Amino acid sequence: MPHEITSARIRLRQLAPDEARALLEGRPDPARPWARGYPTEGTFTAVEAFVRAASAGAEPSPYGVYQLVRRDDEAVIGDIGFFGPPSPTGVVTVGYGLAASARGKGYATEALRALTAWALAQPGVRRIEADTTHANVPSQRVMERVGMRLVGQDDQLRYYALP
Repeated sequence: MPHEITSARIRLRQLAPDEARALLEGRPDPARPWARGYPTEGTFTAVEAFVRAASAGAEPSPYGVYQLVRRDDEAVIGDIGFFGPPSPTGVVTVGYGLAASARGKGYATEALRALTAWALAQPGVRRIEADTTHANVPSQRVMERVGMRLVGQDDQLRYYALP
């Protein structure tokens, strides 16, 4: 059974390698239909990296890619996840994205809050990092709402961390 993290309105359901391959082939699971606008470009990037790692023998762990499944209708509205397991110093990097049809409803904040709470409760995690473009103000607000703070920036990105 895939790892799940549950919040009030959504379930974060980890993708297994075979499910990730089906997603890349455009085949949704009939039990979890895709919301309009899903998968996103970011979904394909994250899932392709996950499939490459799994194909190279990396053991899927709870530090993978999760689909955001809306609990009231079981629709997949986005995804969130880790770029890999914790570093030797206990740092994990996260990313997330929503289908356009699900934006502006608080789902990204709810998902990031659930994921960061779960991660910080794990013995190997001390810090969570994420980044976004300067222009992506909605994503910046999501990170700020869950308590992430701006820790740096360059010409292209703004970097956030928790704690």
